[in-house]
Amino acid sequence: MANSSIGLISTSTVRVGWSYLFTRGGSRIEKVFPTGVPLGLALPKWENTLVVRALERMAYDSVRVSRTLFAYQFVIVARPEVKL
Repeated sequence: MANSSIGLISTSTVRVGWSYLFTRGGSRIEKVFPTGVPLGLALPKWENTLVVRALERMAYDSVRVSRTLFAYQFVIVARPEVKL
């Protein structure tokens, strides 16, 4: 897999950088949740239709298969490190 350095966030930043940034900021990452594409928000006219719900389900199931390939975004739960 090629390392992408084009764009705002490079592949190396995603894999290593977030952990480093949170640690350097005095926090510890507890959990990382990938999310699927919220197609209902992109297609508000059809938001609650069977087709959009089925497509969203496929998107979320795809994220379970490969987080790095299909995730829309990552939600990070971090807590500040307590220094005694």
